[in-house]
Amino acid sequence: MYEFDAVGTVINQWAMPVDSYLFAVSGSTIIVRKGAGAIVISREGNISKSSQIAVRPELYECPQPIKSMYGDSAYVRCTEHKDISNNKSRYFVYEGVCT
Repeated sequence: MYEFDAVGTVINQWAMPVDSYLFAVSGSTIIVRKGAGAIVISREGNISKSSQIAVRPELYECPQPIKSMYGDSAYVRCTEHKDISNNKSRYFVYEGVCT
C-alpha cells in the first residue's frame, strides 16, 4: 500500500495483509481491518492489535501515475484519510479485497 501526494508522487509505503483494507492512519502507522478486528502496521513492518474505531475515508480519484502502477486492475482504490494524530488529509492507494 502506498501513500501519495496530490499530484501522484509516492511518498510512503507499507506492507499489509492481502485480505484487509485501510481503516485509519496515524502518523507513520496505518490501521487496517483484518477479519473482525484491526491491526496497526508501522512502515518498518511491526504489527500490533488495535481497538481503533473506523475512520470513514473519502474516495479519491487516482492520479494517472498511481493508476498506471496497477495496470488494469479492477480492485485499485484511492482514498483520502484524515490522519487521526493531526487531522491532516493524506492520500492512499491499495488493491482492495476481491470478492
